[in-house]
Amino acid sequence: MVSIKIDTRQFDATLRKYAELSKRDAATIVNTKAFYIARAASRETFRPSKEKIKAELEAIIKTTKAGKGGKTRKVLAKNSDGAPIAALLINWKRGKLGKPGLFGAAMKDAVKKFIQKRQQARAYMASGWNPAIKALAPLAEKPGSAAPRDGDALKHKGRGGVQVAVSGFKAVSRIINEAFARQSTTKDPDIKIAKPALERAFAHETKSMMTYIEGKMRQSAQSLGIRTR
Repeated sequence: MVSIKIDTRQFDATLRKYAELSKRDAATIVNTKAFYIARAASRETFRPSKEKIKAELEAIIKTTKAGKGGKTRKVLAKNSDGAPIAALLINWKRGKLGKPGLFGAAMKDAVKKFIQKRQQARAYMASGWNPAIKALAPLAEKPGSAAPRDGDALKHKGRGGVQVAVSGFKAVSRIINEAFARQSTTKDPDIKIAKPALERAFAHETKSMMTYIEGKMRQSAQSLGIRTR
């Protein structure tokens, strides 16, 4: 599992101030914020367009010779007589399973299906927030105010989990996405994909709470006869 570390100091400070002004109990507040953040993180998680996926998988790999030693190297060369990346991946996987390679019409059909499958899975990483979203929705205050549901992510069951906050001295909620470690092939998936999405989700919720706090402070000032803009 990938561990994602982000700076939440501003969010934490704002949450404490928000809790002081809110009439809701700590567990409700924490579960609501966790729900909002999970929904936002799902929508903010990067996913390539279907067109980009198709273009990358249809790119041609051509083997060429380079250097005096006659060593070969593989390079991208569109419109060449080489094989598309998707075809190489298909036959590589079949070879690992002990199956013969595909060619001609059979390969053309396999490539088409392979690309479609990859396009359908483009929001797989975002779906890792689905379990947390589903578990927190009934516990959140005004769930309809959260970021819109991520339709692409909802097509997948999603691998993840949640720790729901309960009433007590210290209310804690954790949202877990297990799809990043399983799906990402980047060196630092938490930095390249998960981290920016979470940072934007936390920033949005921090801003929302600050707006609430400002409104409450303005009401308090007006009740004391203090003029506000």
